[in-house]
Amino acid sequence: MLEQLREAAVIPVITLDHAEDALPLAGVLRDAGMKLVEIALRSDAALEAIATITAAGLGLAVAAGTIRAPADMHAARAAGATLLISPGSTPALIDAARTMPVPWLPGASTPSEVMVLHDAGYPVQKLFPAQPHGLAQLATLEGPFPAVSFVPTGGIHADDLGAYLNRANVVAVAGSWIASRDLIMARRWNEIGERASAAMTLATRIRQLGMLDASSR
Repeated sequence: MLEQLREAAVIPVITLDHAEDALPLAGVLRDAGMKLVEIALRSDAALEAIATITAAGLGLAVAAGTIRAPADMHAARAAGATLLISPGSTPALIDAARTMPVPWLPGASTPSEVMVLHDAGYPVQKLFPAQPHGLAQLATLEGPFPAVSFVPTGGIHADDLGAYLNRANVVAVAGSWIASRDLIMARRWNEIGERASAAMTLATRIRQLGMLDASSR
């Protein structure tokens, strides 16, 4: 999972109201260079959208987001999701995740939750919500938890992306600004594609600079 998230770098969080929008949206995101998309289980169309994108074989991995109960895990896996993402964690989710054949990215927002999840075997966690204090929180968490990596999500916009990706303990950033619900409903595919391309261009530049800095040490 860590390498999949690192390669993805930027993950659009998608809420679809109509499953027929899944394929055109996925195609636009794939063409922009995106590797992973998160379909939030916030609408009746979510599971069908996951199944549709997965069956199309576009080369775009599909995660299921807003996983809040073990039943959500099973439904998302049955639809074809290859990654399960939660806004938080519960003992029931931790137990259920151990039996899942696909990885789980649990959410945390406090040091205590980070510790519980790390002790349960989850060194990669979703930091939710990221805004308004996410950057400061990531800097604070890095000291006591050097082995934990994060995917900040929640309230992040295009202007924030670079600052988050530059954090050493961030492996990817997720957010809805790339393909917001209103843009999808208006089927503004060109604008979504432009936002996705801009995000990937920035992520690629930051990662390349990071590798150059590492090689010069």
